[in-house]
Amino acid sequence: MITECRSLLFLVIVGLSCFQDAFAVDAANCIVPNEHESVTFLLIDRTDELKNVDNLDKSLEALKALLQPGERLVAAVSTDRASETRILLDIVRPKGSLWVSKLKIRAQEKHFEDCFGQLRSEMLVQDEEHPSSALLETLSFASKALSSDHSPKKRLVIFSDMMQNSKELSFYGVKNFVANDFVQRAEKLSLVWDLRDVQVAVAGVGSGVSDSTGRAIEGFWKQYFEKTGASLNYYGPVLLATL
Repeated sequence: MITECRSLLFLVIVGLSCFQDAFAVDAANCIVPNEHESVTFLLIDRTDELKNVDNLDKSLEALKALLQPGERLVAAVSTDRASETRILLDIVRPKGSLWVSKLKIRAQEKHFEDCFGQLRSEMLVQDEEHPSSALLETLSFASKALSSDHSPKKRLVIFSDMMQNSKELSFYGVKNFVANDFVQRAEKLSLVWDLRDVQVAVAGVGSGVSDSTGRAIEGFWKQYFEKTGASLNYYGPVLLATL
């Protein structure tokens, strides 16, 4: 009788293990877009030295808190060329359903957590020696990605010092930064992209410039995103989880 019970227990354990394997998610594969109800596009500027890793960590934790079940997260790293923007992650935060087993949901949640952890690691190892920072040009990539997504709720989160610096348009070396002048120049250069109905949040700003220049640059981005049809809801050093 004892032998039979042990055999039965062994079969149950083996069966459970096989059941778990059947629903296991490959944590290395973080490019798995799926059905979703909303979308967040995270654009990470890693064209220069990351001066405050703590701000990055706090912003990522806030972003994870903001993401709702059923929300798609696309994360990309910008370089000095818009054509070289690279997708690091494209995944949907799991959402419970009567039609999906709890075991599978747990596996999906672990997959999401693993991918989110890998995202931070990928961000920290990006090249920091790019000669320029083509933020405005790279926003064309975000515009295309968000325009192709048919979710009713769209959000763009940018982690950057927001210092545009390309051959076409640069904020550096400007003695008197006038926001409206730069917005007009961006329009003439066809650097104003379609971001209609997108909610925008910016983190990572506030270092390397004077307070007056920083406020002027913030004014530029407010005007710029208004021109794109988006709404700039937050602009600061660390992303907030209460947006």
